[in-house]
Amino acid sequence: MKRYVEAFGAGALSGLRIGVYRHSSVARDTMEAIFTELGAQIVPLAHSDTFIPVDTEAVDPQTRADLAEWCQAHGLDAIASTDGDADRPMLTDATGAVIPGMCLGC
Repeated sequence: MKRYVEAFGAGALSGLRIGVYRHSSVARDTMEAIFTELGAQIVPLAHSDTFIPVDTEAVDPQTRADLAEWCQAHGLDAIASTDGDADRPMLTDATGAVIPGMCLGC
């Protein structure tokens, strides 16, 4: 966490409301902690104690609809998540449109 806060700066996300699609991702708590340290207001979304397969490169239509609804309902600037084992990121814009993980580093 320290590496990210030092790299981006403690206020890098100040003023932003970031949803964290928690599902069953092993990274959910860590993401929330990092975004909070970066100054974001966090909105936890859809926590599950049961495994939910999330393919961040092929997000299903129902999940896409949920992401869009959550952005509108909570006034979010973005939603962040990962797949279950946290080796693939997922990010949306403020409308809930998914930005594919393979494009995040481009």
